[in-house]
Amino acid sequence: MSFDFRFGPPWPTGAATIVSGSDRVTRFDRAAGCFATNNAAYFTQTVQVSLRVRVMTGALRPPFRFINVETDSTATGRVEAAALPGFARGRVEAAVTVMDTSLRVLSTAGPTFFATAEAPAFFGMGFPFTGVTVFADTTFSGTGITGPLIVDVRINSWATAVGWANAAADLQNACVTQIHVFSS
Repeated sequence: MSFDFRFGPPWPTGAATIVSGSDRVTRFDRAAGCFATNNAAYFTQTVQVSLRVRVMTGALRPPFRFINVETDSTATGRVEAAALPGFARGRVEAAVTVMDTSLRVLSTAGPTFFATAEAPAFFGMGFPFTGVTVFADTTFSGTGITGPLIVDVRINSWATAVGWANAAADLQNACVTQIHVFSS
């Protein structure tokens, strides 16, 4: 037996789309699983802004050897970092966690980076990125799994500054575009 589920926007009823660090979120489209943020850190500060899309598969019909989870996310934005006597990092990443219905973690993947900028002391850099797609994929044993799976996909925007430094990880648009779960 095998199963094959594809999820994408608009997300199915019961899907959770959650954003954290909402004071820095400039746009949030829950149904499409998209957001935008102005995220910056100054001096000694770390700021994370995250979008999470969590979906549950339907019932599974074993037996199957392996379960494969593939996720696609896209983003457009800018990362930058500048440091005097300090360190700075701006980065945007995607990751996935697969759990059973009791929230026991079965597998994780990532982070996979859209873009990252790091600046050691007396250095600075920054660049835009446009329409970058990343994949956070994982494969794990399907032995003993009979119930639905919960797939949790995250897009994280991190800005870290240590000492006299500043960093930014701004997103004009970031979206979880697909979750594909299948057996092999």
